[in-house]
Amino acid sequence: CIDTEDGFWGQYDEDCYQVGDVTYDGFINIFDIVSLVSIILDGAIPDYQILIVSDINADGSLDVIDIVGLVNIILNR
Repeated sequence: CIDTEDGFWGQYDEDCYQVGDVTYDGFINIFDIVSLVSIILDGAIPDYQILIVSDINADGSLDVIDIVGLVNIILNR
């Protein structure tokens, strides 16, 4: 599960996602980048779980730095 400073822990395995798995499919890939870009461009406030898995640099906001971080995660695999 994802652990944050706020003490969030998923209750069940199916509720636990890796940071960067924006699409919740168990893989970190181009689809996660597309989803993250869409979330950022939409401008809506994401729910807590989406914010946690999408906020790659853990600064509390979603921006281009998170996109770059996600690209780096994918390229370094």
